[in-house]
Amino acid sequence: MQPYFFLFSFRTESSTDKEQKQITVVFRFDDPSAITCIEIEDKLITAFRKYNVCCTFGVIPFVSAGDCHDPALQELLPLTPAKVEMLHQAVQEGVLEIALHGYSHQTNGLRRNGYSEFAGLDYEEQFKRIKQGKQFLEEKLLTPVAIFIPPWNSYDSNTVKALEQLEFQCLSADTNGVVNSSSSLGFLPATCSIWQLDDAIASARKSPDPVPLIVVLFHEFDFREISQSRGVVTFVRFIETLQWLSQQQDVSIVPMSEISNAASRRYLANQRLRTSLRLLPTTLPTTLRGHWYPLVFLSEEGVRNVRHRQCPVLRLVAFYGGLVLVVGIVSFLAAGVVFVRMPVLVSRLLLLSGPVLLACSLVWAFHDGQFGGRIRMAVAVLGVAAYCAGTWGLLLWHRHRPCKAESRQTIL
Repeated sequence: MQPYFFLFSFRTESSTDKEQKQITVVFRFDDPSAITCIEIEDKLITAFRKYNVCCTFGVIPFVSAGDCHDPALQELLPLTPAKVEMLHQAVQEGVLEIALHGYSHQTNGLRRNGYSEFAGLDYEEQFKRIKQGKQFLEEKLLTPVAIFIPPWNSYDSNTVKALEQLEFQCLSADTNGVVNSSSSLGFLPATCSIWQLDDAIASARKSPDPVPLIVVLFHEFDFREISQSRGVVTFVRFIETLQWLSQQQDVSIVPMSEISNAASRRYLANQRLRTSLRLLPTTLPTTLRGHWYPLVFLSEEGVRNVRHRQCPVLRLVAFYGGLVLVVGIVSFLAAGVVFVRMPVLVSRLLLLSGPVLLACSLVWAFHDGQFGGRIRMAVAVLGVAAYCAGTWGLLLWHRHRPCKAESRQTIL
């Protein structure tokens, strides 16, 4: 199904057919700045006003004039008076709440993979940028700014420390960020893109969570009127989605500031659950992999219910234990054939290659200081370990059978 058809795909299902629960939806619109399309932003504000919905706008105070992916020095453009007037009016009406979306949304060039405006910078520099951006928006828009959205959803521990010192209340990024369990910040990660909203609603209704949360992240380029190549929905269909959502008794649309249960404990509970998900291949059937509800930010109770029903630890043990068992048995049998029929040199190479491959796989898996839940690495490490166990296990088995060993040359 093409992604921009999603807006009608779930309308045939009635919420009365589902277990009644309260699903909370937050719309997070990133990147409004001096250079974004004021017409589409005005249309969005009009739509949210019509359906009495408040959206969280992640605003860039001083956007870079050139390519944001280029770390070279660039001219910075503050919000235009027209943009300030439009946003201020919407805030006064309660249609928008304002979040700080970085300082200039320009990469600092410090990450080898991906982009980040803040990760890698020292604390003082991050504190200065965040403070200046916060003060600018508060002075221009005459509203408190207590939500921070890091560009490219990328930040580090210095970012968290600066936000705490500046008395921010909430950080909204993704599900893989740095979190201190004692942090005073709330954490509300984006859970789905705009074209995934139908699946997210369906997933929330099926989840064993009485109060699931969905944070929908979208940009102006998601609209086909702005970008034919990247757009996934027309503006008309987006309006129809707002209308449909506003009619659902089990769905409420609120701004981020109204989410009360966003403590770091909830974020960490979801993060641990998602780590379990990332350790299981997506190609596994659902009956083996389980239902994990990745498009929903579960409550702590919801996470406990999922763990109780899905038993992720047992699934991990079953999958990787089965992998080790199968590879070990096959290696044991194959080594038996090689030991009997091949020259001693080949047998020695077979035995010694195992530890070498295991060492190489461990270096590959942990070269960046963390494992990160990468499935290919887990499969490689455990597969090679099982190979070692099978080949060396056969050697030990032969050595404990003297009658057979007499007819075989010494391998090691």
